[in-house]
Amino acid sequence: MCIIVAKDRAGRLPTQDELKNCFNRNSDGAGFMYVKNDKVIIDKGYMTFNDFIKRYNKLLRKFDNFNNKSLVIHFRIGTSGTNSAKNTHPYPITNIQENLHKRYFACKLGVAHNGIIHDYTPNKYLNNTNNDTNDTNDTQEFIKHYLTPLKENFKNFYKNDDMKKAIEYLTNSKFAFINKNDDLELIGDFIEDNNLHFSNSTYKKIEYTYKSDYKFKNYSWDDYFYTHNYNATKTTKEEEEKEKGSLYLEKLEPSDIFSTKNGDFYDVGNKQLYIDPLTNKLYQYSEFQKKYVFYADDVTIYDKNYMEIY
Repeated sequence: MCIIVAKDRAGRLPTQDELKNCFNRNSDGAGFMYVKNDKVIIDKGYMTFNDFIKRYNKLLRKFDNFNNKSLVIHFRIGTSGTNSAKNTHPYPITNIQENLHKRYFACKLGVAHNGIIHDYTPNKYLNNTNNDTNDTNDTQEFIKHYLTPLKENFKNFYKNDDMKKAIEYLTNSKFAFINKNDDLELIGDFIEDNNLHFSNSTYKKIEYTYKSDYKFKNYSWDDYFYTHNYNATKTTKEEEEKEKGSLYLEKLEPSDIFSTKNGDFYDVGNKQLYIDPLTNKLYQYSEFQKKYVFYADDVTIYDKNYMEIY
């Protein structure tokens, strides 16, 4: 789940469009991690894009556009724990729950996480939102019970190649660390795009595919919608039934989530998403085109308890 945007000292800043795409597709809160006065600053809990971008622009002014300076930004999709400011990333490496929840905190080593660590996912029935200590998530539990003891015994574990591979194997996740010396360390397969690192491709615009004159064409929905004054022609009932029948579509539950082959995770929510069990491709109903259009391929489906369906 989520996406990490990681800039090392020589890297570029993300564009406004990239940040907006990240927030729109990972909209359960955002946070920053950077170094100030030889301390790693955890600065998080921005639950709307407006609040996030105001803070981001203020940080750019304060730190000279992060020239020669590392920066990690995390955008969350909640999978355990409440979708609240205290459960947004990044986090300090600590076993103190109160410090993991703090929206602004100085530490020696911080981390942001992308993925689901099933063995550390707290039982949702034990998560009492009235009890701040019990409102936790898989990342916080992994930090408390695995990363903190590891750091106590191996101070620079996040720089050791063998330990990084072990953590990746154990969690099937991606991590970004920053230490007090402003060193950025990554675990997992990140996408490098023009000297900036992304933990998955949700920083890009969604490309929609639709059928026209028996040929498939790809368009950027955002560009097309905002630059054309176009009224979509409705398909006939016969065509719609034929298209539905040819896809062998199966409806997902609103609580289900799915991931694509490149590691992107999406929350189905109230979207009208369907999967073709024969081709394992996902389709989404387009109100604009009045039909189901291709959304993603090679999909893995998880139920609301994060157990793999197929």
